[in-house]
Amino acid sequence: MSEPVKKLTVAALSEKFEKFMGNLQIAQQKTDTNLSVMMNEIQEIRKSQEYLGSKYEEIKDELKTMQSINKNLEHENAILKQTVAPLQKQSAETEAKVNNLEQYIRRCCLEIQGIPYKDNENTEEVVVYLVKQLGINITGSEISAAHRLTPPNDSNKNPAIIVKFH
Repeated sequence: MSEPVKKLTVAALSEKFEKFMGNLQIAQQKTDTNLSVMMNEIQEIRKSQEYLGSKYEEIKDELKTMQSINKNLEHENAILKQTVAPLQKQSAETEAKVNNLEQYIRRCCLEIQGIPYKDNENTEEVVVYLVKQLGINITGSEISAAHRLTPPNDSNKNPAIIVKFH
């Protein structure tokens, strides 16, 4: 023992023990503070997870609802397609019939082109005169309607005359 051994008295040991206990209390307070902060953070994380979990469930329920609605709409769409197909066919047939009727109605009509346009002309008189020139004897009473198809303009100075006979 080369170093002198220090003799510790009860008072010195007591003082060192109190100092040690003070340091231990400070360390414990720091640990308690850190633990308290960690517990608060854990509680915040739990609240956040609960919120996200509830939102997830809401979205999941909404998705199920939307899928159900989509399925119903797909079914309804299929039914409507089945309904529309015959209607489209019927519409095409009706169009053809209307076109045939319009052509049938126009069978008594005659389109005359190349007649010079004159201001304040009476197209009925023009037609009667033209037909008499061809050697056919008609009167204005045999004409149901006579008029120019469009008003004269720069590109068409003499529009056609349409005549409908009785």
